[in-house]
Amino acid sequence: GYAEGLPACFERDGRRYRIEYKPIALPADDGSDESRVMIVLTDETEQHQSRERLEYLSMHDTLTGLRNRNSIDKWISDYRKDARLPLSLIMADMNGLKLVNDVFGHLQGDELLIRGSRILRAACGEDAVCARWGGDEFLVVLPGADAERCRETIARLYEAFKRAESFPIKISMAIGSATMSRAAEELPQLFLRAEKELYKKKLIESRSV
Repeated sequence: GYAEGLPACFERDGRRYRIEYKPIALPADDGSDESRVMIVLTDETEQHQSRERLEYLSMHDTLTGLRNRNSIDKWISDYRKDARLPLSLIMADMNGLKLVNDVFGHLQGDELLIRGSRILRAACGEDAVCARWGGDEFLVVLPGADAERCRETIARLYEAFKRAESFPIKISMAIGSATMSRAAEELPQLFLRAEKELYKKKLIESRSV
């Protein structure tokens, strides 16, 4: 058609415009064999930004800015085992959140989650997929990380928790992990192994916390 190969939108000076091409019918008695096209520009900046914002919110936790469970589900559905092995998983449960909420209030509890999530993201590195998995639970996926690299990441996490200031209590998390190195293993099994280790750690650490 007359618009084939022409751009449908363009961006300039931070604005986004949609382009439409509409043929103009000439009078039958015009006698001309020319064809004319009207170009309509529509400023879509606000709609585009709203769309991007909604997409971001659908994939991220609003409190911490980490990915949410929906985002991880999508990551898993897009995951190709043959290209990303080995794969390690870290599940972490924030210690003392209920205590902080009950004694100091939910605003302080939220601040504890925010600070904990920042430590998690910084310690695990840019390649890690970090998510808030539940109320006080976090999940970290480490594509390409073997068991040794996973242990090193956890060691960095524990060290970062030690260095962090108390607010209002010392930040700490119970951590469980698992590594998949064979394509025969399924992702749900990896999650179960990490979760089982997490709950064992939680039972041991909860009294001292």
